Amino acid sequence: MFKRATKSQIKIRLSFSGAAGSGKAQPLDAKILTPSGWKLMGNIQVGDSVINSQGHSSRVTGVYPQGLKDVYRVIFTDGSSTECCADHLWLTQSHLDRDKHRQGTVKPFHAIMESLKSERGKKLHYIPMVKPIEFDEPLPLPIDPYLLGVLLGDGCLQDKVVLLSNPETEIQQRVQDLLPIGCSLKPISGNGKDFAIRRDSQRVEHKVLNALRLLRLDGKKSNQKFIPPQYKFASSATRLAVLQGLFDTDGYTDSYTLEYSTSSKTLALDVLFLVESLGGRAHVSVREPKYTYNGETRIGLLSYRIFIRLPGEIQPFRLQRKASKYIHKTKYQPLRAIDKVEYVGVKPVQCIAVDASDNLYVTDRCILTHNTYSALAIASQLNTRIALIDT
Repeated sequence: MFKRATKSQIKIRLSFSGAAGSGKAQPLDAKILTPSGWKLMGNIQVGDSVINSQGHSSRVTGVYPQGLKDVYRVIFTDGSSTECCADHLWLTQSHLDRDKHRQGTVKPFHAIMESLKSERGKKLHYIPMVKPIEFDEPLPLPIDPYLLGVLLGDGCLQDKVVLLSNPETEIQQRVQDLLPIGCSLKPISGNGKDFAIRRDSQRVEHKVLNALRLLRLDGKKSNQKFIPPQYKFASSATRLAVLQGLFDTDGYTDSYTLEYSTSSKTLALDVLFLVESLGGRAHVSVREPKYTYNGETRIGLLSYRIFIRLPGEIQPFRLQRKASKYIHKTKYQPLRAIDKVEYVGVKPVQCIAVDASDNLYVTDRCILTHNTYSALAIASQLNTRIALIDT
């Protein structure tokens, strides 16, 4: 297990790495986002496509192994993190840059580590957020994405029957409208909220149940639910539709607040990814609920509560009752600031060059980081010293 570095250790390692060369690198186990999903840095090859800051694809033009280097964990204010070496490059903004809508400047990480906060404790380094990502969506999808979100929220996904429990007539009508031909929403009680999705005839296919079987969601209990990969790594419109189904059922808003709760850890992490892949920010808190039954205090399933900020142009609800409450923040958009740094240890690392105009690519937790300057990487391979001069 790696230990957290002290300030003196970080300074010593900085001076060593500064004298050693110019390898701008991440460890081989860092995750890099591609149009079809995550890929480990160690598996990236020249010609691969990776996601850039605009949510589209850029091509890898160079891969440069850097051997073993000291690696640091970069931790952001939303709890997200990734790892890099001390010479790795980052595009960061100050408060003034953000206020004046300036892009910011590219800095080596060792310079950032020496100036994490102001004397008053304010964060000094903000990184840009990725634009909504467009993955290579596998078509056709087996079930409408909004319908899938509703069923993940308020559906009972049994082996042989699909139930929906929701009192909102608007959601009930949306579900009915989105059901495939041959399936209908049928009430199973007089309370106005419990329904079964049934096929209209024994002679037709139960397309919803078959779709859930294909997605391996049939028989899943509330704490076992997840978002299938076909919907996680899909177009931004598909991912938003899944979120809207989830938020219309189990989401909460009070003006600017946006929260989502689930008893499934996997589903919570999937929602986290969808939010971040749309350019938003989120963090998860966990609590152990308690309840009383026959005078006895019992512990319920763990509850995962997600606190969310989305870009102002994104509407997270279709349900009018919730959509009318939600206020879009247009001035203060989601952001991440570098909060702290931890020394991880020595790891094998490499750097990549991508042909994005701003030299940014997406790594762990949809974090935007900078690729290497290819000339520096080549020089490092040749053990040649190059000086960077600020003008």
